[in-house]
Amino acid sequence: MKKSLLGSFLLLFTTFSFAQTLNEAIKTQAQIWVNHLNLVSEREYELEEDSEWDYVYKYHLANKVVVMSDLNGDGDQDAVVLAEYCEKTSCHLTTTTMELMIFQGRPNNQFVHVETKSLPGVGATVKVYPSKLIEVKCTSFSETDAHCCPSEEIIKRYRLNAGKLYSVR
Repeated sequence: MKKSLLGSFLLLFTTFSFAQTLNEAIKTQAQIWVNHLNLVSEREYELEEDSEWDYVYKYHLANKVVVMSDLNGDGDQDAVVLAEYCEKTSCHLTTTTMELMIFQGRPNNQFVHVETKSLPGVGATVKVYPSKLIEVKCTSFSETDAHCCPSEEIIKRYRLNAGKLYSVR
């Protein structure tokens, strides 16, 4: 009996220990990516001795789109977040990066981060179909595009299954 209670407590603790409001959860995950982008930027700047830039790029979460849907059928709304990061000083298409974040909804408007996928391109839209299919349309530069005008469309499709995000065709 003690093992059963202890196991139930540990499962409950593990399940809810990282639950946050959606805004807190997004902020936490976004900060992880911002820290990564800034570290990469610092390293690249140090390696480029003859760089035309006299400063290191510093990134921030520039925009986010949140789509709510019950992805796993548990009755709680889950969050699909399309996050756009951009360089703070000179935000433009060539300093933009995107990622898709999935948060599982819990009771009392709490959310747990499930997974994050880096996305190709410099812009994107996200849609969740009634079949629970997540579709992301990314815009990217082709080899012949000017810096102003990405023309290539890349479509990514995902499904959430057993707490993992899977790419589907």
